[in-house]
Amino acid sequence: TELANGSKSESIGAELAVNWQVSEQWRLLGAYSYMDYDLLPDDDVRDGSEWDVDHLFSLQSRLDIFENTQFDAWLRYTDEVEYYDIDDYWTLDLRLSWQLSDKLILSLHGKNVLDGAHAEYQSIQREFVQTQIERSYRAEIRYVF
Repeated sequence: TELANGSKSESIGAELAVNWQVSEQWRLLGAYSYMDYDLLPDDDVRDGSEWDVDHLFSLQSRLDIFENTQFDAWLRYTDEVEYYDIDDYWTLDLRLSWQLSDKLILSLHGKNVLDGAHAEYQSIQREFVQTQIERSYRAEIRYVF
């Protein structure tokens, strides 16, 4: 099976990123992206102006609570994708980490903690089945050899 795309498109966009060292222990990283993507219509492909995400926003906070303890938070916004019927959504990931030695790190992670699940992607090749990103938590032990 061969998949091919012979269509033509035009796009324009901009991105703004900020890296702010609030204090010696705290850093904020922010980003905003705008993208306007137009799939040019032809005989085989319909107009694709509603196939893309127009607005993306991201804010990361990295905080050294103590010398060996870090707390990170990552808030993101993604605009809707009309064509795939994917609503806009906010997501938040959290991480608390303890470096017990030069070789041993323990951490707790929370992914997508604001929502039980949200649609994030839909595949044309898989009969338009949406991929749902669910809330998840994990503990991690990392040992470096």
